Amino acid sequence: MLDVSFTFGTYNRLSHLRQTIESCRVQADGMSYEIVVVGVTDDIETLDYLRAQSDVVLIEHGELLGANRAHHDAAEAAQGEFCVLCNDDVAWEQTGIIRACVLYLRENQNVGAVAFGQDIPNQAANYMAMMECRTPSDRRFIGPVLEMGIVRKVDGDDAGWLGATSGPMAGARSYWGDVFLTGRLWEAGRRIDHLPIARILHYKVEDALRQQNNDTWQKDSECFRQVFPNNYVNVPEWLFDQQQVNSEQWTAHRSYP
Repeated sequence: MLDVSFTFGTYNRLSHLRQTIESCRVQADGMSYEIVVVGVTDDIETLDYLRAQSDVVLIEHGELLGANRAHHDAAEAAQGEFCVLCNDDVAWEQTGIIRACVLYLRENQNVGAVAFGQDIPNQAANYMAMMECRTPSDRRFIGPVLEMGIVRKVDGDDAGWLGATSGPMAGARSYWGDVFLTGRLWEAGRRIDHLPIARILHYKVEDALRQQNNDTWQKDSECFRQVFPNNYVNVPEWLFDQQQVNSEQWTAHRSYP
């Protein structure tokens, strides 16, 4: 089994995609890895580039099926012990982040995932998405959303990843799949932690694809509510500065048994 699979979808963002793949390679130094990317048939230039990369496993969608399905299919196909869930417009500023997360997860078998804090250069912002979570014993608390992060493959498989191929979440095109995965992991008793080193640069490219994704947010949230009708009342709450991220509210999840 490989150590790590980097997984994401891409569409018409070749310049950012090249940077993301190079950053994945730097992070994988010393570990066995693959980069699993879902592309779309009509994005010919991107597919040609991906096919030329020996460490990329390409999954081709015949049409643009949306971000949730792309992320879901990439993670489901991964062969690594751990899946790094990311985007096609990200990079890591510091070396050794993924190795540190892998070591942490191997040393803490009760932890199912590590969530990444996000630094957004073009908005001069940094944040960690938080949400109300529920444990198997119905204990409720504030914990991190796994918008991007590293997950044990076995736990992601058991949780059904982003739920994008069956049930209500199959109707969610672009958003809330990450919140679905977060809820499933916590309900299974699989803790999601955050480490100070676990941060990712997210360039948040503003293009037609992002606008199309944004337009589906409300409809996607309704799909999520069909799965979790009574839980996660405050979902999600974005904490937009470091003072808030370090607040008592942020650290509350660490009391999880």
